[in-house]
Amino acid sequence: MKDAFVLTGTVPDDIRASRSWTFLRDTYLYLQLLTFSTAMTTIFIATHAIVSLQMGKGVSERCHASSLVVMMKTNFAFEYVTVRASFMTGLLAFTVAQALRARFVLRQAKELSWAAMYFMLCTVSLLFSYNNSKSITYGGYLGLVREWAKLTGEMLLARAAFHHPMPIVFGLSFALGMFCTLRVLFRTLFEQLDSDQDGKISFKEAVDFVAELPRRVWRSAAGQAWPSQFD
Repeated sequence: MKDAFVLTGTVPDDIRASRSWTFLRDTYLYLQLLTFSTAMTTIFIATHAIVSLQMGKGVSERCHASSLVVMMKTNFAFEYVTVRASFMTGLLAFTVAQALRARFVLRQAKELSWAAMYFMLCTVSLLFSYNNSKSITYGGYLGLVREWAKLTGEMLLARAAFHHPMPIVFGLSFALGMFCTLRVLFRTLFEQLDSDQDGKISFKEAVDFVAELPRRVWRSAAGQAWPSQFD
């Protein structure tokens, strides 16, 4: 957990005053906390599934399956999907977080920081591509996440009751978390569109932003524009 807050310590005034560097640091913390949460979920659910298997709980006495995966999907579908989805999500979040950390820590060596970040993102792309091309079930990562959302929703709805409030707490917490996340993203987008900082977005500002976007993306990919372009 210490690594999650490594970029929140004392920083130079120019970094503290920069909206883009602040956004990068906040995103790093967000991804690290996501990594921690998914890791805890993976460990907890996997441990519970292992104990259930050892006790024979939830497994039919006449269970005949062609493989262990088929047996898990038949008797422990939620546990199987949750562990796989959580592990992959945590791995991707951790790798992207380290890419952002490399960009921040090596910012004095501009080209090197961009190179380090892009190499880390190469790892993310490789993991994602391999996972999707070698997927055993559900057609890749996105299919796996969809299945997890479906099974989680079914489990929570079946469990939700006045004397079982945790599913309701989960639903409220998830909804509030998504609302706050989207609010931050839209506010960041609004700041980029409002070029004259008058608190309003004119049609011209929107058109100029869209027209300028390809050049910004190209310069950013070349390590020339971000994060200074927004300061």
